[in-house]
Amino acid sequence: MTVRIDYEKCIACGSCVDSCTTGSLELIDGVVTSAHPELCESCGVCTIVCPKEAIVIVQESGVGQGK
Repeated sequence: MTVRIDYEKCIACGSCVDSCTTGSLELIDGVVTSAHPELCESCGVCTIVCPKEAIVIVQESGVGQGK
C-alpha cells in the first residue's frame, strides 16, 4: 500500500504531516510529500485528517498481482 496525494486538492496545511506517527510524510518547500514511503503503515490517519480529502491509500502497482 502507498499514499497518493492529489496536488490539485492539497492545500499544504500540514495536518497529514502532523498526524503521521511514522514520519512517512513531510512538508518540504510548501509541498506535502511521501518522503519516506517505506515507513508508511497504511493506517489511514492522514486520509481522515485531510480537510480537502486530497490523500488516499492505494495498492502499489504490481503488488499482489503475480508480477
